[in-house]
Amino acid sequence: MRVIAFTQVFGQLSPIIPFIFTAPFYFARKIELGTMTQTAQAFGQVSTALTFFVNYYTYLASFKSVVDRLNSFDAAIDTAQSLSEAGPARVAAPAGASAIDVDDLKLSLPDKRPIVEVDHLELKAHESVALSGPSGAGKSTLFRAISGIWPFGEGRITRPAAVQVMVVPPKPYIPIATLRSAVTYPAVPGTYKDDDIRTALADAHLPDLVDELDHEEVWSQRLSSGEQQRLALARALLMRPDWLFLDESTSAVDEKLEAQLYAVLARRLPGTTIMSIGHRSAVVSLHQRHLEMTPEDGLFTLRDAAKVVAAGP
Repeated sequence: MRVIAFTQVFGQLSPIIPFIFTAPFYFARKIELGTMTQTAQAFGQVSTALTFFVNYYTYLASFKSVVDRLNSFDAAIDTAQSLSEAGPARVAAPAGASAIDVDDLKLSLPDKRPIVEVDHLELKAHESVALSGPSGAGKSTLFRAISGIWPFGEGRITRPAAVQVMVVPPKPYIPIATLRSAVTYPAVPGTYKDDDIRTALADAHLPDLVDELDHEEVWSQRLSSGEQQRLALARALLMRPDWLFLDESTSAVDEKLEAQLYAVLARRLPGTTIMSIGHRSAVVSLHQRHLEMTPEDGLFTLRDAAKVVAAGP
C-alpha cells in the first residue's frame, strides 16, 4: 500500500515539478513561455528515464524476496546436511539380527533441553508395540530418533542393516499433483502399478478415489483429516516397509474404522513390525506390547505397562 501510494503521488507531482521551479523566472520575465515548456519537456524525459526504479520497485521487491527465499532454502539444506551424522550413533546389527536395540539414549530438543532418557530398550521384529504418554513427553521424538532422522541427542541405536523404516505423521504431506502422485509420494511416478494403487486405496477405505488417479487437485484441501490419514496408510500398503511407525496416524478416524485399518495393515503387511503412538485405550488393545512414557527426574523414560502395574501398591 505504501509503495502504490508513493508511486501514484510521484506520478501526479512529477509533471508540475518543472513548472514550479521555472515559474519564478517566467514571472520575472527572465524566460519566455516556450523556454518554460522546453524545460518541462526535458525534465519529463529525464524523469521518465529515472523512474524505472520507482515504477518497477514492486517487481524488484518480488525478485529480492525470491532470492532471499532461495538463499534461506540453500542455507537450510546445508544445515540439514551438517546434521545428517549428528545425534545418537546408528549401528548396524550383526548379520541375522532382526531386533532394534536402544542403549543409553538421551534425546534433546533443538534448544538442547533434554526430554527423553532410555537406558535400554529392545524392540523385537513382528512384535507390535503401542507407545503412550502425556503430550510433550517426547513420543514423536523417540520415533524419529529410532528411524534415524533426529539429530539432537546421544546414545546408540542398533538396527538390522538395510532395514526399511517408514514414519507416518498425524498430518501427512500431500503434494499438489495427480492423485497417483499423491498416493505414491515420495516414490517417483511409475514405481507402482495402477492396479496396486487402486487396491491400496480400497484397503485404506477410500473406494471413492480409485477412479481419480489422473485427477490433479489440492488434495490436502479436498480431503478431510481422516481421509488424509487413510491416504498415508495407503502409501504404507504400497511401500511395505520392514518397520512402520504410526505417529497418531489414525487419530482423526473413529475407533471402529481405526480397528479395521489396523486389521488391514496386519493382513496386508505380515512382514512389517508396527509401532504406534496413541492416546486412546483402543489403540493399545490392538498391539501386543504397551510402552508408557513416564516422568522421572525431570525427564521422560520408557516403562513396560505391565511392569508399571506390577510395581504399584
